[in-house]
Parts: sequence; structure tokens; C-alpha cells
Amino acid sequence: MTLICNITFIMAMLWHVGGTAAHDRGLRNQLSTIIEFSVTQHYEKAESLLVELMQEDEQEPAFYFFMAAVIQSKMMDYEDNRWEAEFYRYLDISEKLARAKIDADKKDKWGYFYLGSSLSYQAFYEGKRKNYISAIKYAIKGMSALKKALDIDPQFHDVYFGLGSYKYWRSKATKYINWLPMIKDEREAGIEMVKQAALKGELTTYAAINELTWILIDDGEVSEALTWAKRGLEKFPTSRFFLWGVAKSYMNLKDFENAITYFQAILQSILDDELMNNHYNRAICYYNLAKAHHELGQHEKSIVYLDLIDSLEVTEVIAQRLTNIYRNSKSLRKSMVE
Repeated sequence: MTLICNITFIMAMLWHVGGTAAHDRGLRNQLSTIIEFSVTQHYEKAESLLVELMQEDEQEPAFYFFMAAVIQSKMMDYEDNRWEAEFYRYLDISEKLARAKIDADKKDKWGYFYLGSSLSYQAFYEGKRKNYISAIKYAIKGMSALKKALDIDPQFHDVYFGLGSYKYWRSKATKYINWLPMIKDEREAGIEMVKQAALKGELTTYAAINELTWILIDDGEVSEALTWAKRGLEKFPTSRFFLWGVAKSYMNLKDFENAITYFQAILQSILDDELMNNHYNRAICYYNLAKAHHELGQHEKSIVYLDLIDSLEVTEVIAQRLTNIYRNSKSLRKSMVE
């Protein structure tokens, strides 16, 4: 399961609304509950509360945006796009309402924040669907809006989350042409921006921690990635978002005993969730467990997990996405026979 950006902005939006839509403690407590529901995979409960908030204020773009954010997290978590139409519908509403806020007040930094966040989410999802031209278009517009929010308030640390993520992944995508004078390698700058959001942001702390974990894994700084992932897990011990980060970090560090512990925790969470029924994430866990046991010389246990991969009944679409897993599983099994 690829979790890069998969909880992007959720917690940011939730905490922000407590400061703009209303100031009473009761609403803030509700929004805190939504944060926990979202990050701990209780999506239906989060969505139900959001519907109530929309009924109270139909013109607040944040409510529609973080409904899209919850849906996107659910799709990424389950590796299932069945809620795609709803995701786009809520993003469209959020974008329109954000533009209305900006039209009413050109200095409304949160209007630009919601607009930039909505467009960035569009970019992320279009990229995931391999619609790269569309993704670039949305990304450029999204970053422009976020920069305007930062121009209005230079101490708006939460904006560094989106800007930093963009800088890192854009530079990663263009790394082979970064030697050209017009193409800068901004990976380090991007990392520092995301760190700033994680450390100083009032709104994006845990979303930035999750993003930072996967950026650092990608950048080869796995020990540091593990430190950040564990920080998230301390707050949300049952969250698959942070469990994946910890498990992947241990695997990359070749600490296979700890990797087994965390992949087993993820697997149990998957097995306990009846909506996780397309078996994609289960196959990912089985392979990592097989690989870890193999590295520890526990070949019989490894073969058990390889057999479990072969026993999964998946759709043609999921089978295609698991092509590398099937190939690697076959190679792993062959290495033990030889």
C-alpha cells in the first residue's frame, strides 16, 4: 500500500475549522473526534459528523474539503476507488466555495488555503490515475494559491506542508534533468518545509509527519523516517497509516524481526475490516512477511505466506497491480528451492 500523501490535509482542515467556522469548545471537540475517526479508519463515523456540520453551515468550504479528504483516505487505505465520484463532487464544491471566500475578501488566507488544497488534491489523484498533463495543471494552480496564502501571512507554517511536498516530489520526478539551469533540485528544501509544518504548524502536524515518513524513506533516510513514523504511532497506536510507515522503515533497515511484528499488526487490522475485501493490501503484507522470514532463515514460515499469496482470489485489475508481487514471490520461492 502506498501511503504517500494519503492523509494529506485531513487533520489540517479539521483543526482549522474550529478557529473559523465557530469558536465554541463543543465544536472543537467534535472535530477532534473526526480526526481520530479518520486516522483510525472509522470513516463512516467521520462522514456522519461531517454531514451534520455541513447542515449547520453550507457555505464553509472546509467541511466539503475534508469530506473529500476522508473519502480519499478511505480509497487509499482500502486500495479501492469505488467512492471516486463522491470524492470529486466534494472537491468541486470546496473549490467553488473557496473562490467565493476569496472574491469576498482578497486577503482571506484560508480561502487561498482551501483553494490550493483542493487543487492539490486534484493533482495528486490525477497523477495517481496517470493523467499527468491534468495533474501538472492542477498542481501549478494549487501551488500558486498556497503561495498567495503564505504571502498574506508569512508565519502560516501549515502552508509549508503542501509547498514542501510539491517541491520534493516535483524534483524527484525531474531528477534526471536537474542539471539544467532552469530545473532546480529542491528535494532538500522540500524536506525542510515539511519538517517545519510538522514541528511548527498548528494544523498539519500529524499529516506532515506521515508525509515526511514516506519522503524520508524515498530519500534513503530510513532511520529518521522511522523516528517520525513512531511519533505518529504514539498518538494513534492503531492507525494503519503510521503502522505502514513503521513496518516499511524496519524492512528497509533490515530489522526483520520488528518488521514482522508491525506487518502482522497491519495484517490483523486488515482481516478485522470487512470492507478490505479486494486482497491487495493482504498480498502486500503476505509478501513482506514471507521476505522477512526468509531473511531470518525461517523458510517454512516464508513458504506459508507465499502459499497464502497464491491462494488469494483477486480481480483482474488487482492481479495486474500485483504483478511485481507475484513475480517477486515466485523468485523468492525459487531461491529457497535451489
